[in-house]
Amino acid sequence: MHKKDREDDLGWTVRLFDTEESPFHRNLRLHEKLLIANKITPAEEQKLRNSDNLKEIEVVLANIRGLDLRGRDLRFADFSESLLPKVDMRDANLQGAILDATSLQRAFLYGTNLQNAILHRANLQGANLKWAYLQDAQLGETKLQDTDFENAHLQDAYIVMANLQQFPLPSSRLLYKAQ
Repeated sequence: MHKKDREDDLGWTVRLFDTEESPFHRNLRLHEKLLIANKITPAEEQKLRNSDNLKEIEVVLANIRGLDLRGRDLRFADFSESLLPKVDMRDANLQGAILDATSLQRAFLYGTNLQNAILHRANLQGANLKWAYLQDAQLGETKLQDTDFENAHLQDAYIVMANLQQFPLPSSRLLYKAQ
């Protein structure tokens, strides 16, 4: 194969997979989706997306069955602005994933690899992040009320303007590297 033929093949691959206009994507892209194992009404979905009333949200969450994504390889997946309440992602690989403004209320993320993940404005209320790996993760403006970070690895995690009400850090590895 000539050098020119290889360059043409690579150009075709880039156009097919690596541009914004590409019809296919190398990584999973699920923007603004409701990802649960059962159905809820549009009104209930709106409450999950927009309500600040915790009692109202708890009623909706009681009727939701979360997806089972245990052990999945979701590296660099984009779940921006999606709803994944009660999702079970134990031991999943979400390295470099984009979870910007994603709702992960009561998610089970035990042992999940979230290294370099972007979780800006994410809702992790009541989530279980025991033994999760969040090195260099970005958690700016994240809701972390009642989130369990026991033995979580938070080295160089970016936690700025996050809601830390009822935010226990027993046995977590929170290290900050001076710059």
